[in-house]
Amino acid sequence: MRAEILETAIKARIFFVMGAKDTGKTTFVRDLANELFRQGYSVGLIDADVGQSDIGPTTTIGLGTVESVLIHLGDATLRQFYFVGATSPKGHILSVMIGARQMLDQALALGLQKIIFDTTGLVAGQLGRVLKEHKIAVVNPDVIICLQAHQECEHILRLYDAFAKPVVLRLAPDSRCRQKTSSERRHYRETALQKYFAQASNIECSFTEIGIFETTLFSGQPLAPQEIQEFSEILWGKHDESQTNELKSQILWGEYIGKELHLVTSHRLEHAQFLKLKQGCPNIAYVRNYTLAEFENILVGILNRRNEFCALGILRSVDFATRQAIIYTSAARQDIAGVKLSNLFLLYRK
Repeated sequence: MRAEILETAIKARIFFVMGAKDTGKTTFVRDLANELFRQGYSVGLIDADVGQSDIGPTTTIGLGTVESVLIHLGDATLRQFYFVGATSPKGHILSVMIGARQMLDQALALGLQKIIFDTTGLVAGQLGRVLKEHKIAVVNPDVIICLQAHQECEHILRLYDAFAKPVVLRLAPDSRCRQKTSSERRHYRETALQKYFAQASNIECSFTEIGIFETTLFSGQPLAPQEIQEFSEILWGKHDESQTNELKSQILWGEYIGKELHLVTSHRLEHAQFLKLKQGCPNIAYVRNYTLAEFENILVGILNRRNEFCALGILRSVDFATRQAIIYTSAARQDIAGVKLSNLFLLYRK
């Protein structure tokens, strides 16, 4: 560890480590954490690499503490994690920022003397700049440590050169690093999730009793049976009683949220059917259509009664008639107070 880094590290509390993929960020974070631990400091690690998580499950931002010298970054003791529900920050920047801040607040509340924030390798272009610029604003680090080979991060770093805080340190990448292929990264994620769900089981819970996040469903006024029949006739026309009952079954759930109509159907509605709804119900401002498949084998985050993520789960199915759900998880039923949905399908079975 360079003397310049150690001198700065002794004075600072919050470190922000960044760099492109395969520059040695994880190894550097481990070495810095070990050195600070050896010097007697309490050390916290926040792993915000949602796609290649070492601390906390894949798709999360994890907070760990150093209790002994680390061989691997994942040897840190997991204290808490925030479920982003994605393997890349792209399209999930708000969730990443919330998770980063929550894990930092938890680390500060624990009174940790040194907090090292590890990040994804997304630094290129406007997206990389926006992501890192906002994350730095949220974390407010004392020091930015950047590993770069060819000034690939300068469009971000130069923003902070004139400030007294954060101090910016530029380092060459670790020469021992090997570039990982996309298939290797995907295999790492899949293996990590399989290992995580090794002790999971199916649990039945009611969506009428817990909070459901990242969806608008179950927050509005449910459709009455007569309304479901009326919408069925608009979509598919009038039929005899037996056919009407069959068509009604294609609308599995419906509700109003203000002037919006939200429908869960067995198959996705076609454009012409949306037009029929708009023409037949001019008071409806917007129609949102879900299909049953969107609620099968979905990765979810489990929230406990303290509103903290305590486990991951796989939403196997939802019975919309009863609002009963089957979730594959290691969490105990009594600990499930909320579920945050994602767009990730996971077909892993024990």
